[in-house]
Amino acid sequence: MKKFLVLILSTIFILGACGQSKSDKKGKTVSFTDQLNKGNHIVLLYEDSDDEIDKDQYLDGIANVEDGKVTLYNFREKHMNVGQAEKKSDKDLVKMAKKEDKKAFKDAKRKKLTFTKI
Repeated sequence: MKKFLVLILSTIFILGACGQSKSDKKGKTVSFTDQLNKGNHIVLLYEDSDDEIDKDQYLDGIANVEDGKVTLYNFREKHMNVGQAEKKSDKDLVKMAKKEDKKAFKDAKRKKLTFTKI
């Protein structure tokens, strides 16, 4: 979980710095961080060894960015892949992710309780 948060934050800072040099037709500077602070965005989180996006790669979770505030939702193993997530609307992804995050939390809690009962 910490790995994903660090990945997201570092991506925001790196792309934010790159976005500082971009400007639109009116000469107004538009940065990546400014765009994240406005509106809602969904970031699909998955672990992959190469740089290509694979539609069959299973998601570890999603990050919901609402007006600059990030909420991370975890998925249980092999719940949904990138191809399936692309077909869903952002609203449906967040709704499904909230339910899946609760199930993942309960599963993790149950596993922890099982290991402590020795």
